[in-house]
Amino acid sequence: MPPATNTFVLISYISEATPDLEKWLIYHLSLGFDQIVIYQPPHLYRQPSDLAVFEEAGRVQIRPLIIDAGPPLKSAMVSAMSEQEWPENTLAMALNVGEYLSLGGRFNPIAQEVSALEDDFAAWAMPVVVPEKPDEQEKTDFRTLFRMGVFHSHNGERPIVPTKQTECVWLGGSGQSIDPDCAFWGAAPTVADDTLGIVIQLSADADPLLPGIRTRGAALIAYADTQTTRGGWAAEQLQTLGLSESARNEPDKADPAVSNHIENPNAVPTGEADQQDVPDWYTEIRPGGPVPGHFKRLEHSSLVLIQRPSDTLVVTFDNLSAVNDLSPRRAPWAYKVLRQQGCAQLGVLAHRKDWFREPNLIAEMEAIRDQGLFRGYKNVIFTGTSMGGFAALAFSSLSPGARVLAFSPQSTLDEDIVPWETRFGMGRLRNWRLPFSDAAFEIEHAEQVVVISDPHFELDQRHVDRLTTPNVMKLKAWYSGHFSPVFLNRADLLKPVVTKMIEGTLTEDVFYRLYRGRRKLPWYKRSLEETLVQKGHKELALRVGPAFRKAKIRDEAPEAVKTR
Repeated sequence: MPPATNTFVLISYISEATPDLEKWLIYHLSLGFDQIVIYQPPHLYRQPSDLAVFEEAGRVQIRPLIIDAGPPLKSAMVSAMSEQEWPENTLAMALNVGEYLSLGGRFNPIAQEVSALEDDFAAWAMPVVVPEKPDEQEKTDFRTLFRMGVFHSHNGERPIVPTKQTECVWLGGSGQSIDPDCAFWGAAPTVADDTLGIVIQLSADADPLLPGIRTRGAALIAYADTQTTRGGWAAEQLQTLGLSESARNEPDKADPAVSNHIENPNAVPTGEADQQDVPDWYTEIRPGGPVPGHFKRLEHSSLVLIQRPSDTLVVTFDNLSAVNDLSPRRAPWAYKVLRQQGCAQLGVLAHRKDWFREPNLIAEMEAIRDQGLFRGYKNVIFTGTSMGGFAALAFSSLSPGARVLAFSPQSTLDEDIVPWETRFGMGRLRNWRLPFSDAAFEIEHAEQVVVISDPHFELDQRHVDRLTTPNVMKLKAWYSGHFSPVFLNRADLLKPVVTKMIEGTLTEDVFYRLYRGRRKLPWYKRSLEETLVQKGHKELALRVGPAFRKAKIRDEAPEAVKTR
């Protein structure tokens, strides 16, 4: 049997952030991967990203991809194998973001599944399954869990060139021995849903409720969503995620949501108990609840109205990261802070990456306007980030005199207007002839438009530059990349910024005084160093570290010491 002290390493490559990256990372860490090594193109290496907390926890390493061995995933694995000596007990696997390892379908720790195998294997090749297109796979791709010290190289699917001429035991998806010279050729075999080891490939735009994504695929989505939506993943929590001794040595109790999907393929994911499935916002507007409101589901979006007693209504729009969230407890964006502030909220939840280009939603928003909801409040604020930031800007014209708070927004994805925008492929394919399609022409009658973005992030800045009306206040979140609200949240600044906006006291001076708190972030320090190096100021970059340490010591010193 394989040794019980294996170390598990996952290798991947990313060229840009994807909405499901955090979910993908948390999912595989929860399975018990000790470390995830992510390679990036050299020009993106060490740019600001949402990986900072994972790096701080020591569970994710970011490395520049220097070796070009062909396909990016192959190059990443070849780099990992050549850049360092790995201990003999290291088991590694190369996966693209969006490819999810599934061992047995019950989500037991990977160490437990490996230790249960009868053969001490050198490589375990698992077929890649695409649930959305099960009948279109003419050839099966593979991903392989293998012992790093047994092979010289890798071809992207599997390791090649054994280090020794002795026999290497290969396992197939079933966990049984296979002949590697025969297993990787020929037509795609049928992969049973109960195959022990498979890799499920979910596209970024997959609808988890499509008929093709049933049983194991749906269970995987439910499990991944459950792990991710625990919420508040701090570095301290990530340090031990999936690594406890009990998780390594004892079977976990199956998550009821996961078990339900495996046993009932047509079921929609549910939580651990009925009372836990009820979202917090429903407890407010339910029959007998404290405030009026309603919920309405459209084809690709939902609306939640919570009419708390307040003279302020905040209209919020989801961003890309929430689209695939099937959690029964899913809440509108910024729900917690708005509940704490006592504001009424109209939350627009997205179920597709369509930049709210849904005719039914547009008609519903216009109907809400015509029914007088916005006129019933003294203050109306539209807010969101990225895709949601676009919507906040674009739909603000429904309520003349409203205020807008948009984080890292797009102005439009109409390729005739912004041909330079190369991101968000699914969004650019939507119907940009519908109303509310160009934010630059929808904000004219807003009282105030506050846009927070990183001026050094070129594509975001080009969108911001299109917002030229005099009511626009552009606030610079330096070195935050496309993740300005994440950056602010890491620095404990997001809630104060939103609160100041609600109070009507968010000015440039207030924002930049708050933004001084960014200096505590390793993310900011690293980004500043990299920017200085890129501009040729290496000597200045060397001073950043000592300056940050001195500032940290000063900030942590007692008040009496600071005033001496």
